[in-house]
Amino acid sequence: MFCLVNSTTVAPGNDQSLSAIQVQNGIIYTLSVPKLTFEIHDTLKAQLSAFNQSMEPETLVTGFSPYLFNWTLKNDTGKVIMSGPFPDVYIVERIFLNPHHEARLYQINQAIKDQLDEPINAGSYVLQWNLNNHGTPYLSFKLNIELR
Repeated sequence: MFCLVNSTTVAPGNDQSLSAIQVQNGIIYTLSVPKLTFEIHDTLKAQLSAFNQSMEPETLVTGFSPYLFNWTLKNDTGKVIMSGPFPDVYIVERIFLNPHHEARLYQINQAIKDQLDEPINAGSYVLQWNLNNHGTPYLSFKLNIELR
């Protein structure tokens, strides 16, 4: 679900169909999805990666916990259709990121399904992803996607 480190030198934001980028402390964070339009019963795929553009190694704290990140998929009225992670899981890891290297911090690979088992309609949706520091967001990303 998270923390896959790529050991090759890469350029940030490479080959993404749709992405949102933010920079903090020499790290380029990129939230990306492979396509703009998903089928209603498709699999939602997204990933958050970090690229160290500085000349010094960096240590990132990552893991699987709402204290470290959370994401939601909302419809055009603001109703949360899907969200994560589950609040009862707590895993923390540190990633050592060399200069000009990238790490995939998190990824989603879940069937698109309303968390209350209500029907999902075609339309515009917003995928929002927050990186948190003890539950308080410090970076927030939004991508507009379509379901048909």
